[in-house]
Amino acid sequence: MVSFGSGPPLVLIPGLNGRWEWMLPAVRALARDFLVITFSLSGERDTARPFDPSMGFDVNLEQVDAALDAAGEPCVTMCGVSYGGWVALRYAATRGDRVSALVLASTPPPGFVPNAAQARYLRSPRLLAPAFVFTAPRRMAPELRAAMPVWRERMLFSAENLRRVALTGMSPTRMAQRMHVARDVDFADACRRIGVPTLIVTGEAGLDHIVPVDQTRRYEDLIAGAELATIERTGHLGTITRPRRFAEIVHARRVPGAHQPMNVDLQGPAGRLDARLDCNTDSPFAIAVVAPEHGETMQSRVLHNVALGLLRLDCAVLRLNFRGTGTSEGQPTSGGGEIEDYRAALDAATARYPSTPVWAVGYSFGSYVAMTVGAQDARVSLLLGIGMLVEDYHYDIVQAAAKPAFMIHGEADERCDLRAVRLFYAELSEPRELIVIDGADHAFDGHASELADAIEDLLAGL
Repeated sequence: MVSFGSGPPLVLIPGLNGRWEWMLPAVRALARDFLVITFSLSGERDTARPFDPSMGFDVNLEQVDAALDAAGEPCVTMCGVSYGGWVALRYAATRGDRVSALVLASTPPPGFVPNAAQARYLRSPRLLAPAFVFTAPRRMAPELRAAMPVWRERMLFSAENLRRVALTGMSPTRMAQRMHVARDVDFADACRRIGVPTLIVTGEAGLDHIVPVDQTRRYEDLIAGAELATIERTGHLGTITRPRRFAEIVHARRVPGAHQPMNVDLQGPAGRLDARLDCNTDSPFAIAVVAPEHGETMQSRVLHNVALGLLRLDCAVLRLNFRGTGTSEGQPTSGGGEIEDYRAALDAATARYPSTPVWAVGYSFGSYVAMTVGAQDARVSLLLGIGMLVEDYHYDIVQAAAKPAFMIHGEADERCDLRAVRLFYAELSEPRELIVIDGADHAFDGHASELADAIEDLLAGL
């Protein structure tokens, strides 16, 4: 493991070749704004970890764990390039508490099928290695001409990269083995489990001849709230042909901004509660305490997008896991215990931001908990319910409270009919507003990213 620069920590994971040195231009550019932590993948020279195909793909995750532990960083921006994007994705899906944001650069999508030439190399990597090396300049030429119009610049770039390859070496067999172990990983499932802001970076269409740009851009639909960015005039090698532009995009577009999410241990009536605090500003407009669905964690797709919308409004966002969920202590109840958990989170939020307006926010069962507590607590100035279960729980106290109440509901919500929600909404006092997301079910499948936009539209200008 090596590190460069200073600032918010960012882990940079190399591509299929496995060597961090091949990414040195990107490392240097990123190090202007970040503490860049990087390493070569297992099996490479100078690494303490042999590559053992029998251990499967997740041997890479153990290596990331070791790098974070060695650097003393509990939570980082995770950035993967090409094959390294798969490692970053899988890590963020399985160790979400250690990742504050995810960046995938020119990463193959789930179910990626190599083209005919790539498939031949993977079948006979050692035999075809000379041909692979010999044809590399021809494959790279269009991208290099676009990224570096000046002939001398292209020659210097090529010479420097050839020098790195000569010094560090490459193992075609190990590259093929890495691809083989990745075939057993369900990356689509990993996408569904991402609960942090995600940036997808590609080159221009037609210039990436390794992973077509339209394939990498599939992650925008697969990962809730993912944003796209393009490195102009480049293709698969954009992180090293235009490293400063890559670093500018990562620095400017990373969602956490100037903050690092903070994992918080709250003391609830039944024991310790997991919580996470996000904030993009030193002076938040409000502190929103967000309650999840019963049995779901604060990292769900819905809560991720709820938090994203609130962060766009310069709110601080405190999410919690109810008792018995995640690593929160205690046993779940049918509502009474969770109400006490939410009150504990509310106390923690107001203690941290004593003069900031407080908003009570919840999804599904969590809307019943948050709005019930918020309606009665004088510190709470606004109520927001998402996917409210007005047919299953009594929200009478919310209707009786003279507080602004806002609602977001899916048009096709199968757990609570929209007609019942409209009847409930009609009984609320002003100010009030209801947004209905067309075609969305209770889990907002396929519509989760619309939640962030709806929250921003609903509450902007308050």
